[in-house]
Amino acid sequence: SHSPYLPEVKGSVKTGRAMYEPDDEDLAAEEQAASLKAWEKHYQAERTWEDLEEDETGRLRITHGDKQYREKRRKIAMAAANSHVCKGMIRFLYVVVDLSQAVNEADMRPSRLAVVSGILYKFFREYFNQNPLSQLGLVVTRNGVAERLTELSGSPESHITALKENLEAAGDMSIQNSLEQVQSSLAQLPTYGTREVLFVVSALSSCDPGNVHTAIAAAKSANIRVSVVSVAAELHICRRMTEETGGMFGVSQSQHHLEDLLMAHAPPPPLNEQATKVRVAGIKFSCASLFIP
Repeated sequence: SHSPYLPEVKGSVKTGRAMYEPDDEDLAAEEQAASLKAWEKHYQAERTWEDLEEDETGRLRITHGDKQYREKRRKIAMAAANSHVCKGMIRFLYVVVDLSQAVNEADMRPSRLAVVSGILYKFFREYFNQNPLSQLGLVVTRNGVAERLTELSGSPESHITALKENLEAAGDMSIQNSLEQVQSSLAQLPTYGTREVLFVVSALSSCDPGNVHTAIAAAKSANIRVSVVSVAAELHICRRMTEETGGMFGVSQSQHHLEDLLMAHAPPPPLNEQATKVRVAGIKFSCASLFIP
């Protein structure tokens, strides 16, 4: 029962022993909140405008709590740091896709195969957007063998079509057979372009007919840069292969991280010191030959 000294008011709210009657401002706020749409409620709850402040130059900047903003700033800083690095304009890249039974795992929705193939379609287009003078080839490995789906070419749509038509996964992957398959093609290319191989690995083992370290040594001697993006876990042989040939190695932690790892191979990699000296020497020689009487 309420206190006899505080008459009960219709529409009032009882909080403990005291009585509270909502005023017109509270009722208006409740009506406004109820009239908001779903997307408006989302921004109303986050209150993103509170993370903005004006700096000394009069520009708005985000102060805290924005992960995407920090990631964007990190990429811009990395691009600025690498702006002085010498990079090759012409690349010859083979993408080796692991189509063993491991890609049928359902740890990614709807499956690893669907996620990996979808990201590769984006990668093919982005690769040629950033490397218009370069070429790309496609190799798949399954049942312990390596199959070359497309030769080196400059058409992203041809690689996308070839991959869409050959997405059957079976057996085990073979790193040795894949390296020997791409090395036979890359070793015959001119030296003015970089020779690269990108493995997209889902399996945790490799079924090789011989010594895989021999194939790695042959790739290193042919100046082939081998990089690996692993979907599941780190393999020692993959890490060793990238370290021997000067490539990059990464293990995805999520679907979005996998896309970031693959897209990191779209920009041209920095040239090593030996390749830079060869190109500079070649330019000096060609310029000097113009002044021979």
